[in-house]
Amino acid sequence: MGKTAYYGGDIATMGGDREEYVECVVTEEKQIVFVGTLKEGSEKLSKTDKHVDLKGKCLMPGFIDPHIHPSMAALILSMDFITPFDWNLPDRTIKGVRTKDEYLENLKILISSKKKEENNWVITWGYHHYFHGQISKEILDKLSPERPLLVWHRSFHEVFLNSAALNDLECEDEQALKSHPQVDWNNGHFFEKGMEAIISGSTLFLILLPYLEGGYKSAVRAIEAGGITTIADMEFPMIDESLEFEMCNKILKSTQTKFSTYCVPSSRFYLKNTGSHTAAIEQISEKSEKLSNDQLHMYTDHAKVIGDGAFFSQLMQMKDGYTDGHSGEWFTDPENMEETMREYWKHNFQIHVHTNGDLAMEVVLDIVQKLSQEMPRKLHRTTIEHAGFFTKDQASRLKELECLVSANPYYHYVLADKYSEVGLGPARAETMCPLGLLEQAGVPLALHSDFTMAPAQPLLLAWAAINRVTAVLKKCNHPELALSVFTALRGITLSAAEILGISDKVGSIEVGKEANLVILQENPFKIDPMNIKDIKVIRSVFRGSSTID
Repeated sequence: MGKTAYYGGDIATMGGDREEYVECVVTEEKQIVFVGTLKEGSEKLSKTDKHVDLKGKCLMPGFIDPHIHPSMAALILSMDFITPFDWNLPDRTIKGVRTKDEYLENLKILISSKKKEENNWVITWGYHHYFHGQISKEILDKLSPERPLLVWHRSFHEVFLNSAALNDLECEDEQALKSHPQVDWNNGHFFEKGMEAIISGSTLFLILLPYLEGGYKSAVRAIEAGGITTIADMEFPMIDESLEFEMCNKILKSTQTKFSTYCVPSSRFYLKNTGSHTAAIEQISEKSEKLSNDQLHMYTDHAKVIGDGAFFSQLMQMKDGYTDGHSGEWFTDPENMEETMREYWKHNFQIHVHTNGDLAMEVVLDIVQKLSQEMPRKLHRTTIEHAGFFTKDQASRLKELECLVSANPYYHYVLADKYSEVGLGPARAETMCPLGLLEQAGVPLALHSDFTMAPAQPLLLAWAAINRVTAVLKKCNHPELALSVFTALRGITLSAAEILGISDKVGSIEVGKEANLVILQENPFKIDPMNIKDIKVIRSVFRGSSTID
């Protein structure tokens, strides 16, 4: 492969702490070999080298999504969507519905449209109780009295099964499931660890298994369409180790896949698998050696810990509780969270903690402070994942404790209006995802999709953080809590790379880095910020090779 020169448009390098442009970028093989003026770049080319005239378009570093779950995305993308908001995917377009009547009508249509095949189950994703009303086993039984029906909550942290589905499953210990504190067997409702229990403790996973390879391929197409050239699988494995290893080898490591994957080991999986955190850490090293290659890397010094409940389920842990009296949930209670973090801290891991509510944030910050005092580390780089709610004081503590944040700004866009009505009230809901506090405090931050909790569209995430507009009422809530355009775009490029510890390889257009680029129809720095989400991704380049046109 010879050299390729890109010129004739806005080339935003994202390499510094402000907006910077160059006239020309030259790549060779998998690397960037020149960044500078068009005159100097032209001198480095031979007659046979390739020229790409951008014709006024914008060239940026390939986007990075530092928090995706390929296995979760694959599972969800294999289901039929009935969701509150629209989805535009490479293989389908879904129109959102936001009332109970519309949801139930769509569910009826879905059930009647399914032919009775060998796998008789009807499986759908996207239900949300605050938009679609309460459902139960009784309601699902009336809709589908004979066929197994599974409704997966929009949060992915909850499932609802009808009687036919429960009867179709074989459970290792049905009595244990029925007595699980996060299972309501009579209503067919399994949430947080209760959902994990029904998947791992029954034949449910075998029902889902045939669809997963197709789902992985759909996920790859969606990620590539967003201009993404690097992702982090932010809890590996999440569903089933053998399957996820197989899909890594077969799909994510394929030369047909045009992005790199960095896998963050799941502390809960490897604890369950080995019986101790010490043994888990040893096994992580062994697994990494077997799995990692040039395109997919399993970290041996990063780990994921899950704190509180799901944001989309409104089960995050909030200091002031909920206006309707329900309670948040812990996926990992504070005592076990501290025990887990302590073990990985001792072994110099970067710990990524799923943290949604402001009470969960307080718990995590207290643990980090305690560990910092007991076992000081220069660069512990503990990373808050999601950061749906936090206070100004907590933003200051994040800075003082030298923590990092990888945030999902999509929460505010789709949930602030509804959560103002139910559970939180306007005062709190309108301050959801206050990322401007982090920018003001100087806390390093990246933006992520948690795909499919948000679309794998980094420009949409940046737009949401910059504008703080809501999806239904089109309100701009607290513009002082918004990110600047530069910080948001850095959050999907270099800052994301820095948080993942790979900024020497990707994240900016610099000599020696991988030739990962994205060509955009317009320059996001030079248009009305309200239009950033509508910028078309023309083409991505992964290690010098084009992906989409």
